Amino acid sequence: MFHIYTGAGKGKTTAALGLTLRALGWRKRVLFVQFFKGIETGEKIMLEYLASQGFPVSFMQAGRKYFIPLEKPRHEDVEVIRKGFNLAVKKVRILKPDIVVFDEINLALAYNILDLNSIMKVISELEKANVEIIFTGRYAPKELVEVADLVTNMVKVKHYFDKGVKARRGIEY
Repeated sequence: MFHIYTGAGKGKTTAALGLTLRALGWRKRVLFVQFFKGIETGEKIMLEYLASQGFPVSFMQAGRKYFIPLEKPRHEDVEVIRKGFNLAVKKVRILKPDIVVFDEINLALAYNILDLNSIMKVISELEKANVEIIFTGRYAPKELVEVADLVTNMVKVKHYFDKGVKARRGIEY
């Protein structure tokens, strides 16, 4: 099955993490890939800890330690994301996970950092192998929404960021 968590509201990565934890409880193998993020996050710390305790989870990031400007990403930023995706596909073929989470991949597609046709081929390959696929991020392309089995659109009704509250450790990252 192919899931998409998209929209302007908070909770896309959190939903994918909840699914990941549930799957790990049943000892399903999970590969969790974060795009655009190259910082220490609570989820990175926790998933790496779970892996060290024998849970079948692999975690990787394809991002930078700074915010990548989406409208004008630098060449080296684009390369980090593309190389990260290619490495993630290789890891899928080696690890043979039950679930793959591509966190924030929708942004890479929306800003043409990754090629939609290449992604569609990977989705098809994973579905044939009965891998559960999770995509998160704003701006999910309509072509993906059409082929997904589950699409959740997170809607922002109200958010404290609009009042100037900064991202907080343990809550947003």
